[in-house]
Amino acid sequence: MQWPIFIIYTALVWLVFAKLRLLPFTLPVALFFASAGPIIIFLALVAMNFYHPGTSDVRIFQRVVQITPRTSAPGRVAEIAVKPDVRLSRGETLFRIDPTPFEYDVRRLEAALAAAEQNVGQLKASLDQASAARARAEAQVALAQQTFDRQTELLQSRIVAQAAVDTATRNLEAARQGEAETKAAEDRARLAYESNIGNVNTSVAQAQQQLAAARTNLAETNVTAPCDGYVTNVNILPGSIVSPSAAVMPFVCD
Repeated sequence: MQWPIFIIYTALVWLVFAKLRLLPFTLPVALFFASAGPIIIFLALVAMNFYHPGTSDVRIFQRVVQITPRTSAPGRVAEIAVKPDVRLSRGETLFRIDPTPFEYDVRRLEAALAAAEQNVGQLKASLDQASAARARAEAQVALAQQTFDRQTELLQSRIVAQAAVDTATRNLEAARQGEAETKAAEDRARLAYESNIGNVNTSVAQAQQQLAAARTNLAETNVTAPCDGYVTNVNILPGSIVSPSAAVMPFVCD
């Protein structure tokens, strides 16, 4: 940058003194231009560096994404659909992981969800049975209480012996114990049936969550480009085992 300014200044001096002869070329004038020239060039360079800085060290930065499998378990590479330095659009397939074990998990959890949904009906039936058993136990307590009261009155009238009252007492206690047991069984059945997460039975909700995770895993077996760009190196081969979160190829985004 210094040489163009020096040449321009020299040409200007030649134009003023030699070509157009606008000023006489005397010793004072020559000394002035000889001393002022370097100062003018220096100030011009300072101004240019301040307002238009430059450097010979030029670097171009691009975002590099390390492609990593996002399945929850290691898998075997079934197909590689990308080549180095070939431009791709976002969402295009880079490689595929063998989906067979992940498909098996989805089918297994679909069956588990169906069983959990069916079990809800069984829990309702169990609750109905427990409620009916408690109702029968309450009726037996009421009957045993009536028998005890009647035997007590008859004993006071000396119509029956004390043994009859003792028997009625034992029957009443047994009926009350049976009622307590049926009530506990009904409470357990109600808790199992009414255990919900967001109005969904707990077992069903857990099965739904596990199935959703398995389906996400299956979808992740198709590894795609995160953005428009290209792969620089393909570090895997068909049949390679890839692990979750282990980088397998660098991808340069535009």
